[in-house]
Amino acid sequence: SAPREANLFEVELKSLRQLVLEAAAQRHRKPWILPIPAGWLTSLLLLAARLRLPLPVNADNLAGFMSNQVAVHKSTLNKV
Repeated sequence: SAPREANLFEVELKSLRQLVLEAAAQRHRKPWILPIPAGWLTSLLLLAARLRLPLPVNADNLAGFMSNQVAVHKSTLNKV
């Protein structure tokens, strides 16, 4: 048979807030969330990188997340 592509994206997009809350819940933590524009957060992450501050995320992670939020993905998760 011909090769197939599996697109494993969530059918429903999740906000960054949702992702943070779900990840924190997995660790049994309650995060403190400060809503700021993505551009500001990107600038802060770039500054943190220049200062060599060890963070679990960086500006590239945020850029990838933001790109996925506007891309059109048709999930084939149930078809694989």
